[in-house]
Amino acid sequence: MFGTKKSGIEIKTFCSAGRPQHDVRFCGEIRDVPQEVVDMLQTVNEKLYEFMPQESYGLVSRIEYKHHK
Repeated sequence: MFGTKKSGIEIKTFCSAGRPQHDVRFCGEIRDVPQEVVDMLQTVNEKLYEFMPQESYGLVSRIEYKHHK
């Protein structure tokens, strides 16, 4: 759509040394996201990671929204 921009949060989850690790990135004009929101999204990724088939990788959760420039 003309005149819109995407903003949001992306969380990549992987296991290292038997523990979930998260790479959190904000994109666009998103600001002031409470740590509580980030923690909830990380928990969702960790739970989903438990159900992924063996040898799966590349778990990425992304929440985006569009807004006018």
